[in-house]
Amino acid sequence: QQVKLSSPDYKGRAQDEAVADFLKRIECYKATYEPLDDDLDSGLSYIKIFDVGVRYLANRVQGHVQSRTVYYLMNIH
Repeated sequence: QQVKLSSPDYKGRAQDEAVADFLKRIECYKATYEPLDDDLDSGLSYIKIFDVGVRYLANRVQGHVQSRTVYYLMNIH
């Protein structure tokens, strides 16, 4: 959460205001979120990150850009 609150979106805003806006954004995301189904979406390329990087699932990663994206996501800690 701290990473999000220090993003340019919240530069110059009070922390309590930034937290309120951040939580509001999460609620908006929840309203439109559609989880991937491992069986129905098996033909798609995607990366699932579980428990903030404890476990990763990379499905149908193809090509340089996708490979580099997976590498980046697995090493941002």
